[in-house]
Amino acid sequence: MRIVLDTNIYRRDFALNSNDFKVFIDYLRKTNATLSVPQIVIEELCFLYDMEVDKLKSHLEVAIKNYNQISIDESLCLIKNETQHRITYKEFLFKKLEIHYIDEPNYKNDYLKELVKRGIQKIKPFSLKGEEFRDALLWLTILDYIKQDQYDDNVFISANVKDFADEQRKDLHHILRKELSENNLKLTFFTSLQEFNKTFSLKIDFITTDWINENLDWKRLNEGACKEGNIHCTYFFELYNRRSTLKENLEFYELENAYLDESICEFYVYEIPNGNYAVQIFLSGIIKTKFFIKDTSDSDYISETISTEFGTRTKIEIKDKSIVKYTDEYFEEESGLNFY
Repeated sequence: MRIVLDTNIYRRDFALNSNDFKVFIDYLRKTNATLSVPQIVIEELCFLYDMEVDKLKSHLEVAIKNYNQISIDESLCLIKNETQHRITYKEFLFKKLEIHYIDEPNYKNDYLKELVKRGIQKIKPFSLKGEEFRDALLWLTILDYIKQDQYDDNVFISANVKDFADEQRKDLHHILRKELSENNLKLTFFTSLQEFNKTFSLKIDFITTDWINENLDWKRLNEGACKEGNIHCTYFFELYNRRSTLKENLEFYELENAYLDESICEFYVYEIPNGNYAVQIFLSGIIKTKFFIKDTSDSDYISETISTEFGTRTKIEIKDKSIVKYTDEYFEEESGLNFY
């Protein structure tokens, strides 16, 4: 899923401390969804935030001055802090989100011709007065972006129902919806984070690291992690070359056992048909491997057991808050050993 938030959503809570934002950010982390922050939104946010900070700072300076004029306790004399570095809102935003996938689609000079046409013909999101230039620029950026790289699900969240929504103020305006249809594009519209969270985020709110740890069949996972082929053989040859004391040509190896840490490194959630959810789980543990070489003195083999950390990934399916299926398949491309 790719999600675009309009400026007005961030502006309601610049610090992103509201419960709605906390639930939303948790959803982004759990699902590996992509948050798209268009250039026009970033630029507008930085400008509006700086204006708000400057206004509050001015009020604060007046308050400090008035306080110091009437203060009779010198130990409580307030001073302005002029030395502290002021980060940009963009720096704060990206640090606060701390998610894996976030991108910044830029607006293009090529949009000018289309913007002029829309402004003259009063095509949405322009109003009958021919205003809302930035809204039209944002809309063209979103259209262009999802044309180039079509996701299965695209979401746009904006509180600007006047310019983007229909008469019921719930769905996109029919002109914008028609434009999507003509370009064979998919986009779901929400007017608030709260509405998005009700539809998506809260349904998987219970899926946490603690919940997964408590509900997993660890015995089954341990047995599966030790099966031949779940980790590519090249990892074991590399482990032997780096860690073995035998220093001879390897004949073959056998996996003795594997012990998972019984704790989740990472996990990602995504919806599947029938309203169920699949969870990709990243696991780690210790694996013991016995390596064999030919004994030059007779026909027997000399063996050496090497233990090392390993990481792997598997999948579960959840229905009605219960694990209903394990995929007994570990992902070779995501599984490996720690050579050191």
